[in-house]
Amino acid sequence: FVKKGNQVTVMLDDEVYTTTSNGDWEITIPAHEASLTPKTLKIIVSNQRQHEFKNVVFGDVFLVAGQSNIQWPIKDSDYEDNDLNIDGSKVRFFAQSTMSTAEPSHYFVDGRWFIYDRNDPGNQLYSAICLMLGSMLGKELKDSNVPIGIMYAAQGDTNISKWMDKTFYNGDDQDAGIFYNSMIHPFEGLNVKGVVWYQGCNDSSKAIQYKKNLLDLMSCYRNLFNDLTLPFYVVQLPCFSGDEGNKFNFAYVRDAQYKACLEDEYAYLIATCDGGDPCYIHPRQKRYICKRLTKSILATIYNYQNAKEGPTVNKIEKQNDKLILSFKNGEGLHSETCKGFILSGKNGRFFDANAKIEGEKILVSSEKVSDPMYVRYGFSRSPFLDIYNSDGFLLSPFRNDDYDRNIDILNYSDI
Repeated sequence: FVKKGNQVTVMLDDEVYTTTSNGDWEITIPAHEASLTPKTLKIIVSNQRQHEFKNVVFGDVFLVAGQSNIQWPIKDSDYEDNDLNIDGSKVRFFAQSTMSTAEPSHYFVDGRWFIYDRNDPGNQLYSAICLMLGSMLGKELKDSNVPIGIMYAAQGDTNISKWMDKTFYNGDDQDAGIFYNSMIHPFEGLNVKGVVWYQGCNDSSKAIQYKKNLLDLMSCYRNLFNDLTLPFYVVQLPCFSGDEGNKFNFAYVRDAQYKACLEDEYAYLIATCDGGDPCYIHPRQKRYICKRLTKSILATIYNYQNAKEGPTVNKIEKQNDKLILSFKNGEGLHSETCKGFILSGKNGRFFDANAKIEGEKILVSSEKVSDPMYVRYGFSRSPFLDIYNSDGFLLSPFRNDDYDRNIDILNYSDI
């Protein structure tokens, strides 16, 4: 805040920009080419008060947002030692404390950029997903002139409604938008390269609505960043069977995530059901997720010649007593077990099925289903799947029926 009528000058090395404050003020610095050469940014108010920011670089910035598995600290994850060797000239991180506000804010109460220091105990509490993703991208792009910025925004035990502007939300949550307002909206106007979204645990009681909510959240963020093709990398919920007093069933949330990414041209699903912990909602395993996120980002933004995501079904054909599944991104389909398939006829009674990979197709049959109509793959709490394409992306759980019975209805406000 600067008093009305005061002049504000922003200096970026030898570039000078000025404006007159109207109480609030804003100066937009033109876009710069990515560069590892550090600059100094000075803000001068009425030729007196001065704020100086050194070691400023221009590069590609990613927003990593969601709930508690984004919060999960690096010290409690499955990182490898080399993941913590992060070149501070190439990779910067943004941290912020959890805040909520009723209306959109233009300021961070406690937001700060930092360079990771493995010897700083405080840094070991930072997000494992953010740190390993930044580390892996930095190493892959080490020969480029593009610094990477990773921005964190997360809070555990939150529904998706809390993370989008109220004008984009169509539901009955009276507290919709409270974390978006304080932890996402202040990023308004940034040139963001992509968004990593890892959330959904708290929406498993309303998973039938989650597909629309996720699509609306993507629209909300693209509007905020003025980029209609902004890529989203949606981390699918891993295996979890629930624990004492917890009846979460993530199968329907995964289904909604899968279908939302099929519908949105610029959304990429990162399937994770070869990992997780059936008894613990916060698995230590985060590294395999970051490896897949890195591959997807490199393919979609930096023109790496690997798949952008895992196989997805694009055709189901019936052949006598079999269903033949064809896939997009199915190059090099392989599996040790091909487990996880069930089949039913038109009555909707499912039975275990056998599956066989033939090239880029999978043939599914069951001795108990002579006239198959519906197929489900990995549609359970903890399926632990193992069908991959040649780039190591996992085949997501899916189904071609629309039966929504048996979903757990749970009021999470009572937990």
